[in-house]
Amino acid sequence: MNNSSQSILTSPSNVTAVYNVHIAEVWSSLVVQTAVCVIGTVLNTLNVIVFQHRKFDATPYLYMTALAVTDTGSLIVHMPYGLARCDRRIPFCATESFKYLRLQLSYYMTYVSFELGNMFEAMSAWVTLLICIERLVTMRWPHVGKVNFSHRQGKRQLTLTITLAILFHIPLFFVLEIKQKEIVTNLNETRRYHVTVLTPFGNSRYYYAYTWIRFLLVQCIPLILLCIVNVLLLVVIWSSYSNQKTYELNRNREGAERSKALLSAMKEHRIEIERKSAMEIQVDEDSKMDCIEKLESSERCQSDVHKASRKWRSNNKKRTKSLRPTRKSMTRLDRVQQANHKLTVLLVIVSFSFLFGQIPQAIAYTHIIKLFIPADCTECYVYASLYQHLSHLLCLITSTTNFFLYVSLNKHFRVHLNELCCHA
Repeated sequence: MNNSSQSILTSPSNVTAVYNVHIAEVWSSLVVQTAVCVIGTVLNTLNVIVFQHRKFDATPYLYMTALAVTDTGSLIVHMPYGLARCDRRIPFCATESFKYLRLQLSYYMTYVSFELGNMFEAMSAWVTLLICIERLVTMRWPHVGKVNFSHRQGKRQLTLTITLAILFHIPLFFVLEIKQKEIVTNLNETRRYHVTVLTPFGNSRYYYAYTWIRFLLVQCIPLILLCIVNVLLLVVIWSSYSNQKTYELNRNREGAERSKALLSAMKEHRIEIERKSAMEIQVDEDSKMDCIEKLESSERCQSDVHKASRKWRSNNKKRTKSLRPTRKSMTRLDRVQQANHKLTVLLVIVSFSFLFGQIPQAIAYTHIIKLFIPADCTECYVYASLYQHLSHLLCLITSTTNFFLYVSLNKHFRVHLNELCCHA
């Protein structure tokens, strides 16, 4: 779960945040994560704007728009995280004005960011799984896909998914709270700190069971299903490509056979002309001049046959080198299938990018990562928190890469993005 390392991965022997957080995590949160969130918010906003064009009215683009919205929400929610993570080891964060700002940010992180961040994470996971299932059903059973994944059905599915994600994460609003603690230093000075702690519900067995259920429904089961569905999609894509290649080979073979039959007919026609010319020469000696002209015409015909034969051989070599038909020779069904294949490949890459960011974060789940931390290792908590931060940062980075995937793999997206930039 996001942003829970402050309250869970805390060594009992350490008190202040200075000893609980590695300096690399502080700088990474302050600089890298903030930059990633700002850039990712801008890029995902562009995704949403481009997908509003009427060209993107298919159901997969509706899901992709929802995915861009959830990624935008997640990046906006985590944008102030770097400032909240900053401590006194950085001079800027030791000023009195920043201390007041950090107090306000701690309230935001406790009562807003923790809950909404996990909520948007669940939405992204479930929408990505919905995208892959839609692609698999549409590619494998087109008629079933048209019925169950129409534009209206897609809106209903997204509404249901978002509603379930919101309802499922309502208990998170009752997990954390901020309390004021007093600490006596070595100089007998009393200092007051605002710390984030678990509420009685957060310390109960009900919340413990809830965290495991959420781990299964948001991270474990969706990731396993995504791996399975993506493998099936790759099999379907490869099978479709093989069938298309076989179809093109058969069509080229039929064209070659027709060309051979045409050449054979031309040769037979030439032989028949020569035979008739020879018969006319024997019957009528007076028509020699006409026969000579006919022979010349037959020779020209023979030369034309040789030229046609050479041209056919060269064209046949070109056809064997390139099995992909031109756009003019493709039927409407071929173009639709080719567009579906390209869109499916794009969405498979998007889902693999999502898996690349989510799997390390799933390993960073608190109850799992504690299994690898010895009970007597104080410094291990610092590095475990650093790993949680880096895995979460990787997840945020993958949320920004969809824009580059759309630009590189979708021609219509590039065209409408250029139009948007030109009008701007």
